[in-house]
Amino acid sequence: MNRRRTVGLLVFALTVSACIGPSLDEFVQAADSLAIPADWVLLEEETKGRFCSNPVESCPSVDRIYRVPAETPFGPVTAQVLEGGGFTVWDPASDRCTPVLEKGCNVSARRDDVSAVAIVLDIEPASYTVTIRVGQYAGP
Repeated sequence: MNRRRTVGLLVFALTVSACIGPSLDEFVQAADSLAIPADWVLLEEETKGRFCSNPVESCPSVDRIYRVPAETPFGPVTAQVLEGGGFTVWDPASDRCTPVLEKGCNVSARRDDVSAVAIVLDIEPASYTVTIRVGQYAGP
């Protein structure tokens, strides 16, 4: 193999590896680093590998679903959870999420090329359900 072809293949391999981004293990570690309060109950965890069956989903990623006591203020506490893991909140909960919490309220944060998004899925009288998805940051 000639030198030019070898250099070309090396450049191609480095370019492809740079586009791939963080691994699933890195997202699991990032999810593990979150400062989850003791009264948040983990209900479910789903990890998605590099390739998804649904092209709209972010892969790889880690989703963790928690039951949160109803009296917990979503916006400020969720921001503390994400910031406790070294994330910087760039999209805090909107005004429509306080004082009355609604499904779809969310907080988004970033740490380097990793994002964490917390979204209210369901609301019950004694608690609400939040999913936190940690995956590839794809913003501006």
